[in-house]
Amino acid sequence: MRPLVRVAVLAYALCGTARVSAQQPTCDSALVVRAHGPHGYQKRGDRCEGVYAQDVGGDPLVLASLTESFEDYTPSEDGDPPLTIEWTPLDGGPVTLRAQGMKRDLYYQMDTGRPSEPTRYEWPCDVLAARHIPRRDLGVLGWTRRSIGGTERDVYLPLRIGQRSAPTRSAAYELTFFPSATLTEVHLRVTQIDDSGRVKRVVRNGRELGYGDYPAQRPIRISLSELGPPGIYQVEIGAVLESGSSVTLKNWFYHGIETVPH
Repeated sequence: MRPLVRVAVLAYALCGTARVSAQQPTCDSALVVRAHGPHGYQKRGDRCEGVYAQDVGGDPLVLASLTESFEDYTPSEDGDPPLTIEWTPLDGGPVTLRAQGMKRDLYYQMDTGRPSEPTRYEWPCDVLAARHIPRRDLGVLGWTRRSIGGTERDVYLPLRIGQRSAPTRSAAYELTFFPSATLTEVHLRVTQIDDSGRVKRVVRNGRELGYGDYPAQRPIRISLSELGPPGIYQVEIGAVLESGSSVTLKNWFYHGIETVPH
């Protein structure tokens, strides 16, 4: 597996194995021991952040980012204001935030745990500036825990991120997935579900994305809009690998604003 996907795979795997406290940041020990230099992954106030050397394998398809809006900032070392991250809460539970590199050889991660209130985080961009990490190379996820069908799940919260302008609400979300191998086609199914996990409504029925080209290690960006009423949604990505085998990835996210289909 090549470096770009290793970063995304590691970040996704750590979601289930290295929870970040909602009150104090808990650095991932596997990254700390591989950190190097002044910008190495370590505790920095209310977060853990930095670069590291890592080489791992993992799943062929992972979720790397889910945003409602994300300002196209340009980091510099001239005293930039922090990035403001906002989200729509679900049941008042604590939230975990994670940022990760989405570029070959960019081994970078930020972790922080936030309480239920306030529903925003001011993220200092000193490390991003020092490492010259632009918006296009950064994936950001936020999630909380919720019981669905009797099983605790990570439920992702679409994030709104701004710097020189206030974070903006949007009628569409951007999901970014990473494949570790070349794909021949990708199918997308989106459904609204109830607390038992049963389907209430089908939004997208599993048709092919039809992008035509899915090279290994290139992000697959999907826009979701006109979802309908607020609630928990399940997104299923079915991918056919060039080898002929297939993989299915399921994730859950909270849609917190009414959007009416045209």
